Amino acid sequence: MKKAIKIHISGYVFTIDEDAYDKLNDWTQKISEQFKDEEGGAEIVSDIEARVAELFSEKMKDEETVITIEEVNEIISIMGMAEDFSEETTNGNSYETERIKFKKRLYRDDDNAFIGGVCGGLGNYFNVDAVYIRLAFVLLVLFGGFGPLIYLILWIITPKAKTAAQKLEMKGERVNVSNIEKTIKEEFESVRKNIIRQTKSDSYKNVSSGIEKLILLIFKIIKVVFKVILYFIAGMFIFFGAMFLIILLGLLFFGTIPHFASTSGDIFIFGTILEAIPISISGFWAQLGLIIVIGIPLITLIYAGIKIIFNFKTNNKIIGITATTLWFIGLFLSLSIGLNIAGNYKNDNQEIKSFNIDKTNSDTLYLESKIISEEYDEDSQMDLDNYLITKEKGKLKITGHPDFRIEQSYDKSTSLKLKYKSKGKSRRNALNNITQIEYNWSQKDSLITFDDIFKIKGEQKIYGQEVEMILYLPVGKSVYLSPSMEEIIFDIQNVQNMWDNNMTDKIWTMTKDGLSLYPNEKPEKDTESYDIDLD
Repeated sequence: MKKAIKIHISGYVFTIDEDAYDKLNDWTQKISEQFKDEEGGAEIVSDIEARVAELFSEKMKDEETVITIEEVNEIISIMGMAEDFSEETTNGNSYETERIKFKKRLYRDDDNAFIGGVCGGLGNYFNVDAVYIRLAFVLLVLFGGFGPLIYLILWIITPKAKTAAQKLEMKGERVNVSNIEKTIKEEFESVRKNIIRQTKSDSYKNVSSGIEKLILLIFKIIKVVFKVILYFIAGMFIFFGAMFLIILLGLLFFGTIPHFASTSGDIFIFGTILEAIPISISGFWAQLGLIIVIGIPLITLIYAGIKIIFNFKTNNKIIGITATTLWFIGLFLSLSIGLNIAGNYKNDNQEIKSFNIDKTNSDTLYLESKIISEEYDEDSQMDLDNYLITKEKGKLKITGHPDFRIEQSYDKSTSLKLKYKSKGKSRRNALNNITQIEYNWSQKDSLITFDDIFKIKGEQKIYGQEVEMILYLPVGKSVYLSPSMEEIIFDIQNVQNMWDNNMTDKIWTMTKDGLSLYPNEKPEKDTESYDIDLD
């Protein structure tokens, strides 16, 4: 049985078998020996080791993967044999070696940078002079205003080419020992020439002209501003990611959104909402699916912010693969639950009841609303769209707000039409849900009183139940809307185009053109007659 050895290469830990270690160690020693006396030799060896570590990382399936002799041979064939490389350099033609083009990777080019190296990197990737890329960003600033935002996003998501291997990848050139040496030496030569040129120039002797100083200062200021903005965005990633993550954890473990995250100051009872929605599986799975689908991107956002601020690296692919797998599982779970819920709302149905309101001693009807919702404990109430969800002593109670409108009657009679609506798996199921709606109203001569809510009997589930009331008035008939009616009136059309909340405490008369504001003072109520209870 072969012995497994732990080795460290360029900051990474790998497990390698004994034969592979001997082969790799022999190769690296020859490489080190080759460059020990050359200018920039330490940098060349360091970049070669970084490239080897990268190639090993690509072959690792998990942390327990053992590097074998076959994989070492493959990497050596990619990087080049030390003997071949030595022969190239001794022949004096290492700089003439052909640079074969390989698949490029996008990096920021710090050697050709004004601010962050984004334009230089894009130029290398698309094989275009960076000047044209910079000109394109300037035009975006002048005509669209999106240049800085696009640049900032690219600066955040694009890594900088730091090593010689990364600079070769940026240009689409083969990353082997020969090209790494070539790149390092070219950099040293470039630095040497710049130093000689600057020391001999008048600008160097005179420190530099005022214009050059100003330009350099402007670029430094721009660079600092971009970095400040970058760190600010990273901080926002961390802050908002953490805040929303706390909210989600609150939903999962406590079923509530914390007070600090509620705009109304009320506690949002998420678990109660799940209990009120028709679903055939446990609400816990719905919460878990939501946490996974939203929580993992939030954690990624926090991680990205921390990575930008502290500028650290990690090579643990298992975490990324696990998070991605969990996210897709959560997405599948959420979609399954969503389809399950949607199935309960596939069909709708309605039932209509009509009542005659002609038997009154007055030409004016007085309409008021009875506030039944006050009977419920306000501390246990939660409004959800058109519904009021109440939970007292562990029992759920669901009520809804009816809608009241006034329209013109075309047969000289006054009538009230009630439409009961609901949804369900089938039309029969929807009709059964309608029978569970309980709504009360009453007439006492010219006074008509409406409850401000309707109740649901039996199963306390929201199936889209609605109660819509339409009062049909003939031309010449008047109504007085009590202030309490503001709770239930909905989109009442009138000649004055007055909003619903301004229509109460006024008398309205039906005309040929529609409901119109009564010009006189409101009369006293005349309610001395008989009682009629209708439901």
